[in-house]
Order: sequence, then C-alpha cells, then structure tokens
Amino acid sequence: MIRQKGTRPSIGSTPEQTLEQTHATAVAITGSVKNAEDAKTYLQTKGWVIAGEAISLETLARTLFATVLEQKIPTRTANAITAVAFLLTEQLEESVTQEVASSLVKHIRETISTLTTQEVANTINEQLTVPFREITEGIQKKMDDHTRAIEESTQKTITQVRTYSQIAATATAPAPPTTPTPAISRSQIQIQNREQIKKRQVLINFSKTDELNLDMMNEATLSRKAADSLRTTWATTTSPKPTVVKLKLATLLRNGGLLLELDSPETAQWLRNETITAKFLEGIGSGASIKNRTYQVIVSFAPIQFNPEDDEQVRECEERNDIQRDSIIKAEWIKPITERRLGQKVATLRMYHKDAKSANSILKNGAHILNKRVEPKRPRKEPIRCLKCQRFGHERRDCKDEHPTCAKCAGKHETNECRASREYHFCTNCRRPHPSYSRDCNTFREKCKQMDQRCPENTLAFYPTDEKWTWVIEDQTFIPQPPPPPPRLPAPHPLAEGRQPMRQTVLSGGNDTPLGANLNHYRETHNDHSQ
Repeated sequence: MIRQKGTRPSIGSTPEQTLEQTHATAVAITGSVKNAEDAKTYLQTKGWVIAGEAISLETLARTLFATVLEQKIPTRTANAITAVAFLLTEQLEESVTQEVASSLVKHIRETISTLTTQEVANTINEQLTVPFREITEGIQKKMDDHTRAIEESTQKTITQVRTYSQIAATATAPAPPTTPTPAISRSQIQIQNREQIKKRQVLINFSKTDELNLDMMNEATLSRKAADSLRTTWATTTSPKPTVVKLKLATLLRNGGLLLELDSPETAQWLRNETITAKFLEGIGSGASIKNRTYQVIVSFAPIQFNPEDDEQVRECEERNDIQRDSIIKAEWIKPITERRLGQKVATLRMYHKDAKSANSILKNGAHILNKRVEPKRPRKEPIRCLKCQRFGHERRDCKDEHPTCAKCAGKHETNECRASREYHFCTNCRRPHPSYSRDCNTFREKCKQMDQRCPENTLAFYPTDEKWTWVIEDQTFIPQPPPPPPRLPAPHPLAEGRQPMRQTVLSGGNDTPLGANLNHYRETHNDHSQ
C-alpha cells in the first residue's frame, strides 16, 4: 500500500509486527531518538529527567503522567499514554513485592543452613509467624512511598501549567540586556597587520666607503646584494636558525636607508643577532649597519636644566621612573637651544626607547625629570610641509615653484632671511596672522585630521602590544575652526628680528634614484628609525 503524501505511518498497529520492526518504524518517524542513549538525552533536555538520575520504572511512569498533563495532545493519544503509565506503576509494585519476597527467602535459607532439624522447624515457625506482619507492613510502606512520589510529581506539573493571564499577572521585569563584547574594528585590524609587518622589517643604513660606492647603488642593486648576503649567511650558519629565510621586499628610502621585509618575525629576530648581523653586513659592504627600531616619547614642559647628552642624567631618569636600565637609547631637545626665548625655563624633549614596554610605562604612569612631574605623549604622524613654498603635500626637493615663500611673512624670500616681527606674521595656507609653521593653523589641523584617517595608529595613546590596555584610543582630536576673513597682506618689516621655522620631519618612500645622490640630504635630515 502506497502511503499518501502528508500522512504518517502507523507503528505497532498489528500483532504480526515484531518489536524490532516497530522500533525501526518509530526511528524513521522521530529521527532524533534512535536508541536508549538518545532517549535519555531527549528527556534530560526537556527537563523530565535530571542529569545523572537513574532511569527506573518510577521515572518512566512519572514522565508519562507529566507528558499527558503538560502537552496538548489528542484524547486518544492521552488515553494510550496514561494506560502505559498505569501499567508501569503496576509493574513497579509487583517488582517491589518480588524484591522483598526474594530478600525474605534468601534470609530464611541462610538461617536454615546453620541449624539442626529441630532448630529448623522452630526457626521456620518463628520466621514465618513473628516477622511476617513486619514484612507485610514494609511492602505496603514501599508501595505507598512510590504512589506518593508519583502523585506529588503529577500535582507539581498541574500547578506549573498556567494561563496567559496568570503568567502576565505574575511576570517580572525582564533583565537588562547584557552589553555585547565589541567586535574588533577595521582600524584595529589594520594596526595589527602593520605591527606584524614591522616585526618582519629590518632597516639598513649606509655610509660611503671604498668597498661601497653609493653613487652606483640603486634600489634594485641593493635588493640583490641584500638577498644574496641573506642566503649566504643562512647557509653558512649552524643551528639554531630558521627553517628557511626569504627576502620579500626591499625599499630604498629617501633618507638613504634600505628597508628590508623578511618572511617572518623569527627571521628578522635571527638576523638581529650580533654574530649573524656581522656576517650579513659583510656581504653588503663595510658601510652598512642595521638600525634597530625605536619608540619615541614626547615630553612637554621638561626643565631645560636637564642635559640629554649627559648619560648619567639619562640613567637617573630611568631609575626615577622605574624602567629598566639602558631602555632609553638617547634623548634630544626638539627645538635647538639657540632658538630659545630669553628666560625660558621649560622645553619639549624627545626620548627614544628601545622597546614598547618601557615607552608605554612612561606614557601610562607619567614621568619625573629633575624632580618635575611631566606628562609624556606618543608622537603622531603629521602631514609634510614644503620648506620652499610652505604648502602641504610635498617636500622641498619636489617643489615646482620658481621663487621661495617665507614661512613668517609670506614674502618672496627664504625664511632665514626674514626680519619681520610678530605683528607682520602671515600664514600662506589659512591666511591668518601667524607663521606658516604654526601648529594653531586651521589648514594644518585639517591636514592632521586627514592623516589620522589614513594612519589609524595616530588614534592610539600607547604603542600596541599583546596587552589590551595598550589599545586605548587617545582622547585628543583635532577640531578645525572656521577661518576668519583673510586679512590684508602686510609688507615685511626690514628691521624686525627674524626667527627660524620649525624643523620638518621627512617621511620616506620608495626611490630608484642612486643612493649617493641623496647622501648629503640624508646626513642633514636623517632621523632614527622610529615608530
């Protein structure tokens, strides 16, 4: 007979169907319950059986009674389930009776085996007459206990079934939603990727020697020499060493350095070993040296009595601020001493740390310099400003203007030749009465805001590490102000005292120009490889 679509096959409906056949048909219908273990798991998930509870006839009977009362099922099905539950209860009672009887017989047999014939007769009479009442009472007590347990479970199920109005009347206020764990942002993923790249990078500096003719060295030549020296060093070095080494990228920087990107941080760390470094640099030339990465910290309002060139004062600064000795590689004043105002007592200091741990310690806890409390901060990448035309976006070497523009008065002359006083200062970019290098310039602030969008590292207050607190976002942001109407351009004052503009940090990029062509500029403007 073909079963129509949408109907369910009947199970156990004919006496001819065996238990195995009925079992197979039931499994085909239910799907999820295929054996006894699945049955236990299903009853536990529904709350009808407690995890770890032994499955007995009492448990099964209680479950069936609760199912009939809790579920909305047809009367025919409810009658069938109730009938099975009562039969299980009857089997339970018979089982208890049989258990007690078996125990009594066993006890009598053990007693008889140790007695004589006369004693056997007396003992049988005693065992069957005296404690029989107690045995009967014990059987009845056990049956009553099981019946009471089933009735209590049934009553509990009935009291738990409530109408919608009852539930609404007794409902409690919902618990406040928990704050979900914030997902990692796109900028954080970018920062993590860049940090991984930095761990694989090694910076090489060059100086001109007889063995290294920088005038003939371009990016392709230096890359080839670095790759050959890396393979040779790895082949001639005994263990421990990386399984394989590979040079992925080599970029000639405008300041004269060669930035290598290796295949893994382990390879970069292996290359920084003193013995390995010496072998590697021999293959490039005697004028090559590896520059370790540094971590800059800017300290504002540092007392000018501090001498950053005095190693003893630098070591004392480390001790006062509870950081490891020799963590500060060097320190320097950002503004030349010769440009300080008369009576100036504090200035801005730049410190170079060898690792992120010591730099973050200063940034987090603050610093003490010569008994003065100061608040360090992490430097930010800032836009490039041309020192010739004073506009942003390119360097002096790439400027197309025919005549220079003064950073103080916007006149057509070099800034170091200007004699204009403060009242004659004028910004070329925002056209307000301040020098073009002023940090209060609205154009500069807007460019910094754009730089923050391109460099998400600028939003971090610390150098990111494996510790979560180092990923805190800096509160300070650049808020550009609407510029006022452009004032009239004043004429430069010939007798005014001049002033040098702020020094510019040069950002580097790829370059195919021979290295020797940039050597003079490199010696004048080179800064440490810092992040």
